[in-house]
Amino acid sequence: MADPTSAFRAHLAKMMATKAAGADTSALAAMGAALIIGMRSDETEALLAAATPAAGASHAKRRVEVAEEEMLALQYQRSRAAHGISESRRAAGTLRLPEGLVSAEAAAVKSAAAGAPAARDAHQAMLQRLAVEHGERLRLGSSLEGVKVEKRRRVVTAAAQRSLATATRKELEGILFSADALNKELTPPAPAPTAEAASAQASALPEPLFCLWRAASALLSARGDDKAGAPTLAIEETAAAQLTRSDAAAATPAGAAAAAAAELFAAGPLSVVLRGRSGAALAFSYHSRPHVVGVTIMPSSGNTKKGSAPAKMEEGLCLLFAGDDARGLPDERCLLRAYGADGAGGAGEGLVGVEAMAPALPFRWAQWMGGIGPPLGGGREVHSMHSVLEALCTWLEQ
Repeated sequence: MADPTSAFRAHLAKMMATKAAGADTSALAAMGAALIIGMRSDETEALLAAATPAAGASHAKRRVEVAEEEMLALQYQRSRAAHGISESRRAAGTLRLPEGLVSAEAAAVKSAAAGAPAARDAHQAMLQRLAVEHGERLRLGSSLEGVKVEKRRRVVTAAAQRSLATATRKELEGILFSADALNKELTPPAPAPTAEAASAQASALPEPLFCLWRAASALLSARGDDKAGAPTLAIEETAAAQLTRSDAAAATPAGAAAAAAAELFAAGPLSVVLRGRSGAALAFSYHSRPHVVGVTIMPSSGNTKKGSAPAKMEEGLCLLFAGDDARGLPDERCLLRAYGADGAGGAGEGLVGVEAMAPALPFRWAQWMGGIGPPLGGGREVHSMHSVLEALCTWLEQ
């Protein structure tokens, strides 16, 4: 077979000569195209023939590399297994392991408890031990599933608790960050000198009056006590008429009983005064022996000459809360406390009740405001101490 390249060159020379002679070259051009197609076919066959041995060699090389990797992995596993065996043998030399899951003595005890006859020889003892061990393995295997379920439940619960703790911590961090930013923007108001003085005096108040003073201070602050004409709160000394008693009438038995009653219902040295814009005020005093809070009506300076003004104010105050007209002590416990005091039993004999507290009146709502009285009753329901104070402030502002 002629060389395709030489044949193509000869054909090309012939075609150029024909073209130079001016003859038709279409047939020669078709033959040239056929020669080119045949040359490309021969080239493809040669490339395929050359690539086949190379692919086989590459595949064989890859199989050798994979085998070497598997051999290295097996060698590593073998070395680790040999190391583990040697470590186990060395550790087993220092331990005294039992013969099995159950020792021979424990197996004998359990077999006897199950009603099995005593073993006649070592072989029968071994069989009994294996039977007990088999039962133990079955028992442990049956309880293993329950333990796994409980473990999974606890894992889920712990994960939920961790998620909740994380979410709560993030929310708390956000709240603290917002509170810190708000705290930086807000400046605490400077306390007024009068408020500092009142706080110092409040520390000397008895507990019921202190409770009443704190609640009234909070309410007036919320209502805006700096407004003109708003009710004011003060701590003043109790009127002398409630502290000092005349000894002129003590010479007679009736005068002695009245003096003893006056001493029994004597007020403390400090009072909480709630004063309205008209000058009228309510003075709250504490009478320690009967454990009662009294309310004294203090009319304005313009009404001091009118004898009917205090009586009208008292009537209006008695109508403020239905069923509470201060005609008697809040409850029988006040009398029991008073007459149970040292030396009060004989002196207080024959007393009517609240007349000895005059001019203070023992309203039930006053006891409730001081935290010592019974619940309020009547037709008007009171939801909170602030509702009572609001009603008193409204009454004083009239």
